[in-house]
Amino acid sequence: TYLPTVEPTMKIPFVRFILRAGNIMPIPLNLKGLVKFKNDCNEVLKNGKVLHYFPEGALWPYYGKLREFKSGAFRFAVDANAPILPYCFYFRERKGIWKLLGKKPLVTLEILQPLYPNNNLAKKDAIQELLERSHAAMKEVLDLHPYDNPQYNEIESKLHEDTNTTF
Repeated sequence: TYLPTVEPTMKIPFVRFILRAGNIMPIPLNLKGLVKFKNDCNEVLKNGKVLHYFPEGALWPYYGKLREFKSGAFRFAVDANAPILPYCFYFRERKGIWKLLGKKPLVTLEILQPLYPNNNLAKKDAIQELLERSHAAMKEVLDLHPYDNPQYNEIESKLHEDTNTTF
């Protein structure tokens, strides 16, 4: 399994050695590096390896809602004709004895069925269609397990304000 991460993460002293040993791939910030990164990702998939992406672009720990997806992971899947394996983490409050054993919410991982690119569509349409199918499948699961993390209330209200602003 290979996991892309932003390049500055790989510059943290000592941590970078651990990350490299764990197949963490830096996402470069320059055009030349991005071309090589894209080729490396395609090579990983063509060799039957797993390329792990957060389709939302970043992990928000203990966030119980689905955000918009970015197209990068789906572009790689379409280019390599590789399946997407969507999965969801969903959370629940601690109750009973579990309340005594920690403060963070309990987490469940649900792995969904693989989704394959539609080769009958143009590349751009295939990417968007795969993105939408993945998002819908994950949303269906998360809607069955609502979890509101108050830690993100301020961020959510700011995002909501930004999307409702008209120019």
